[in-house]
Amino acid sequence: MKKILFHLQPSLCWMILGGTVFFLAKTLKDNWQQVIEIRMSEVGVFYLAIAFIVTIMAHLWSGGVWISHHKK
Repeated sequence: MKKILFHLQPSLCWMILGGTVFFLAKTLKDNWQQVIEIRMSEVGVFYLAIAFIVTIMAHLWSGGVWISHHKK
């Protein structure tokens, strides 16, 4: 089972990425008028920037943990 999963892992990663991009593109296509109507204050932009930085840090941390786990 591990050998099968090992060989499918690269394809599975690309399938998940492709599905995510497809979902985001379709959602944006269906709701683009509502998206362009969004107005944010300076405080809202600041909070959005902080949330973005925290999210990127969390992804980098989990990626580092994942890589170090799979090197063993």
